[in-house]
Amino acid sequence: MAEISICIPNYNRSKLLKNCLNSIYVSKLKSDLDFEICISDNASSENVKEIITEYKNKMEIKLNINEKNIGGAANILKVVSM
Repeated sequence: MAEISICIPNYNRSKLLKNCLNSIYVSKLKSDLDFEICISDNASSENVKEIITEYKNKMEIKLNINEKNIGGAANILKVVSM
């Protein structure tokens, strides 16, 4: 099996992040693909860690939280580099 990386840049979109992770989890239950999820949060004011904790036991998730907002383009490059 090939490993796939799902890269998710995030900034103040906790509700959408939770929906995204839930969709990935449901798809994982129906598939035998081996994949990882990489999330780079761009210094959100929302608590992303709570959402990640909920899904971390169910799927492989790598998390980066930027100390300050580095801009959308730089955050996308960061998550792809993970």
